[in-house]
Amino acid sequence: MKRLLLIILLICPMLCFAQVTTKSKYEIISKGKDNRGVINHLNIYISRIGDIKQVNKDLVSQYKQPGIKSLQILYFDNKPIAKTYEQKLFDKNTTDNEIERMSKHVIGKFEYLAIDNSQSLHIGKEANNY
Repeated sequence: MKRLLLIILLICPMLCFAQVTTKSKYEIISKGKDNRGVINHLNIYISRIGDIKQVNKDLVSQYKQPGIKSLQILYFDNKPIAKTYEQKLFDKNTTDNEIERMSKHVIGKFEYLAIDNSQSLHIGKEANNY
């Protein structure tokens, strides 16, 4: 009995203070570059809207490099739409209703502009409207 109590006393603190970290599930769907070849646009598929803040922090630290003029990151909750969004956005045959339907799957938008050193992150359905 004393052994069991001793084991419980040794294991309990480890269980109480152990942190479980889960890696956010996301996928970079596309990268856009400016005329200098610097990546300044990303389309991201993310499985959980609650992971956007952490993923954004990681991506911004990776892609917001010195000398970059702007950076935009769009987060989508639908992978097929993330893959075709920009192509259809600039296709003259795409209807306004289709663009509106696709835009509802933009669940996060990050923008950085070097001109005034401003940056913003909007999270939620239709985040692209900001």
